[in-house]
Amino acid sequence: MDRGTGAIGRWVEAEWSAAKLQRVFVHVLIELGIPPDETARRLRRWIAEGGSFQAAMLAGGDIDEGSYFAALARATGFEFLDAIEPGRLVPFKSDLLAALGVEDSQRIVLYIHPGGRILILISPEIARMGSLVAFREKHPAFARKLRFVSPRLLRRHLLQATQERMSSLAIDRLFTARPELSARKTGTMWQGVLPGLSLFLLPFSFWAYKAMTLVSLHMLAALFFLSCISLRLLAVSQARTRRPARFAAENADQMPKYTVLVALYREAGVVGDLMVALSRLRWPRSRLEIKLVCEADDHETISAINAHRLSGTVEIVTVPPGQPRTKPKAVTFALPAITGEFVVLYDAEDRPHPDQLLEAWHRFRASDEKLACLQAPLLISNWRTNFLTRMFAFEYAALFRGLLPWLATRGLFFPLGGTSNHFRRKAIEHVGGWDPYNVTEDADLALRLRRLGYRAGMIDSPTLEDAPDDLKTWYRQRTRWMKGWMQCFWYTIEIPKS
Repeated sequence: MDRGTGAIGRWVEAEWSAAKLQRVFVHVLIELGIPPDETARRLRRWIAEGGSFQAAMLAGGDIDEGSYFAALARATGFEFLDAIEPGRLVPFKSDLLAALGVEDSQRIVLYIHPGGRILILISPEIARMGSLVAFREKHPAFARKLRFVSPRLLRRHLLQATQERMSSLAIDRLFTARPELSARKTGTMWQGVLPGLSLFLLPFSFWAYKAMTLVSLHMLAALFFLSCISLRLLAVSQARTRRPARFAAENADQMPKYTVLVALYREAGVVGDLMVALSRLRWPRSRLEIKLVCEADDHETISAINAHRLSGTVEIVTVPPGQPRTKPKAVTFALPAITGEFVVLYDAEDRPHPDQLLEAWHRFRASDEKLACLQAPLLISNWRTNFLTRMFAFEYAALFRGLLPWLATRGLFFPLGGTSNHFRRKAIEHVGGWDPYNVTEDADLALRLRRLGYRAGMIDSPTLEDAPDDLKTWYRQRTRWMKGWMQCFWYTIEIPKS
């Protein structure tokens, strides 16, 4: 354990020695019944990865958080609280919503105990226990108010206590800040007048100038389609299959927190495959959080998720029922609850390349803050199913292997795909999150990022997904896409004020 002691010692304040910390660590693990060989294996992995050993231990999902923090409290002489009521939580320095968006070990929340006492709830990092014990020795009366709690329990109750405000923010945040950029705004006077005039002038033109009207419409349509074809022919020169490079994972101490957002609605059948796909992502578990965002009344999907042994990095965020019920509203609802510096959005059926987070981070690190988003290419895995899926695969190959990379390398605007978008969290918050009223949130967000001075790029590590294999599903998807694009076009006719 000498090497392990040395590694632990890097994280200990001067008040405590590594030997004292090791004794507490061993006491906790013995009380939890963790076999010595398993302890040694996890310790070796932590030494290789760095980061928080506590987070690495809890990330496996086989150690109950509550039991762990109860054992830590007993080993260090503090008290543990195993049950709290959301209505009794009180903000400390900032509001409860702000407390929800900070790291677990840095979160401090006041709690009014049913007996009337005000307690201080914390979920400390074991490597920082030295300063906490020193504080108790200097301020024993104040320290008696401290209570250890499970971070998962505290987060769940903070979500419950703030869900009304989170719902309000998810629905109104963008419209309140930038109404001209929200699809909630149905249109201006001129946007209503011009279509009305067109409906009158077009029949009149056919009646009065039939030949000229037909030629004019034909020329406009020909020019439009010629422009589309020309753009794709220009992109052909750059179209190729890009093999993703192999990226070496660095020490977790140097790596940021990464948040994975997955919106699920009536997706119980794919939950198992999703959990396997997410477990293959190469990123230190102590620096990863996975938020599975579900509608609160989608009991089947929530039950399917809870049927799996969830690791410490995975958490369910339930969205209260209410309109509009859209994917962008769900992920915007979850935005205040994430702590990652970078955020990636996946769909439930996605199978991302294991190195995708690493490649995105390397690209972000090598670029300035104006690079707000990186799009991973989407590949169709069920292209052999029938003619429809093969056509879908051809379309996606042309889009994600040809057109979008060509536009990205020239710094031009391009629409994002609906999944596998990697964002800087600050940029997402600056532009107001996703628009809950736009049914094609990817196109809307790409356009809004561009108009507010940001740019997007492409990476090579792909995401596999299944295409619709029947006309009914394909038709519903295409009509939703077209509706979303019309929404984007409708509120971009007027240039917003910066």
